[in-house]
Amino acid sequence: MPNKTLFAIGCITAIIITCIIKDINGAIVGAGVAAVAGLGGYAIGKIKKP
Repeated sequence: MPNKTLFAIGCITAIIITCIIKDINGAIVGAGVAAVAGLGGYAIGKIKKP
């Protein structure tokens, strides 16, 4: 797996954990935002191949 993918997974995990710690209801919103951001970053990574 590319480093960008691992980095994206790490960021998503951190965001979800932070939301769970702060507010359980916020975790649902945070997970949705993280999923959209992760997919967007993944798509950009695929388009911008070195």
